[in-house]
Amino acid sequence: PCIYSWTVFPRSVTIFEGKSAQIHVLLGNRPKTVVNIAFCNPWLFSSIETNLPLTITPSDWEESHFIEITAPNDNFAPYALASSDYSFCVKLETADSSSSEVTPRDISVTVVDDDKAGLLLNRLDVFVLVDSLGDDDFVDVASNTYEMKLSSAPRHPVNVSIAPLSG
Repeated sequence: PCIYSWTVFPRSVTIFEGKSAQIHVLLGNRPKTVVNIAFCNPWLFSSIETNLPLTITPSDWEESHFIEITAPNDNFAPYALASSDYSFCVKLETADSSSSEVTPRDISVTVVDDDKAGLLLNRLDVFVLVDSLGDDDFVDVASNTYEMKLSSAPRHPVNVSIAPLSG
């Protein structure tokens, strides 16, 4: 007979990029040994972070325990994050075989990419004009240097052209 009852809620969460969500884990009764909450299968989503495995002991089983799920912010990551749905399974494990009959729990995660396309321009050098002869004929003595960044990770190649304003 199964000696453990447990609840995982909510079973479905939506997370915006760079943010986190918590899934509550509650045991229905005091465990006789240390309990670990772990993935049923190897974790396949390298861009999503979690705090699993989660350990619950006989002395802290009544405290709040959470599975923390964090979606990456692709503004700082080396890849483009697209809004996606993920599903994974968590299980309860104990050192003895008493957890073998405990039903695993499925969790669904929707990650929302909230980026907007754009180009960020940051001037690194100051533009300097000098009237060296005093004849109101200003001469450019310093070049302008800019740093360009895309405001979101692109899903396709991006071409950027810079040209002086005419007129």
